[in-house]
Amino acid sequence: MLVDPRAIDRRYISVVEGETFTLRSTNPRKKGNSRQTMIKIVTDTGACLPHDILQQHKIMLVPGHVSFGEETYLDHYEMPNPEFYHRLGSTKEIPTFFDPTPEQFRTLYGKIRSAFPDDTILSIHMSDGVTGIVKAANEAAASFTSLDIHIFDTQSVGVGQGLMVLEAAQMVESLNSAGTILNHLNAMRNGMQQYLMLESLDYLARAGRIGSMGHLFSKLLDIKPVLTLQKGQFIPFRQHRTRAQALEALSGLILKLERGTRKLRVGIMHAGCEAEAQQLATDLQNQLTPEVFVFAEMGAGVASLMGPGTLGVSWWAPRKIG
Repeated sequence: MLVDPRAIDRRYISVVEGETFTLRSTNPRKKGNSRQTMIKIVTDTGACLPHDILQQHKIMLVPGHVSFGEETYLDHYEMPNPEFYHRLGSTKEIPTFFDPTPEQFRTLYGKIRSAFPDDTILSIHMSDGVTGIVKAANEAAASFTSLDIHIFDTQSVGVGQGLMVLEAAQMVESLNSAGTILNHLNAMRNGMQQYLMLESLDYLARAGRIGSMGHLFSKLLDIKPVLTLQKGQFIPFRQHRTRAQALEALSGLILKLERGTRKLRVGIMHAGCEAEAQQLATDLQNQLTPEVFVFAEMGAGVASLMGPGTLGVSWWAPRKIG
């Protein structure tokens, strides 16, 4: 179907005008230094961060769009998760995900410039190897020569991206500089482990994210694929005959690699398989005691790419070099 980007852009302008909490001060200025540069964190809905985390850390969203048939919605704002999963289970229509437009980024960046012209923007986004979101953000940033905007490609999808966004927001609150935060994000990107158990490869194949032969092979054998992300691209990792086997393998992998690891960050996300995800979350929290743990339901955008029944786990910890 054809999506009218102008209509989407107009609706997002209304969203930005109504989002007052996001433009409040993110990190308090130090006493005696009223001109200290502030930092605003921007991301897309692919980060899958729960709403309470977004509000607590004043993280601003640029949403993608999800279409059912001829109807198109702004992810998160016009298509909240409960409505998306209800519709997914009650219709034969397959949702389609579209990237946010450059004009949406211009809208939000412009709003920040108007309110805080001296602030720095860290815009942290889903893998450029999966979507065009980073390109859209870069195109918009080029329109603001007077703004200090840094676009960061997480090379992640979903909660791996979310862990990086959350880490950046917490570092902003601790008064770290933009350069320090970007260096830390680069370390996280290089070391982030990301695995996805899919119910099938149908949705990724439809979106053109995997090869047709691999898709056909998995359908013929009715296997449960596990994918990983490497340099922002989906890579086959293992194949299992049942979901139970795939889930057990995911749990065993992280426990084998990270038992006893300090300062571990772990994220789990799911698309309509909450009971399985909760069980995995309980097991990992009990056995790994991570320093940061994020449990998230996939939003409409990411779930439209991966398909219902997807369960993902991402983790990272700082490593000593040498």
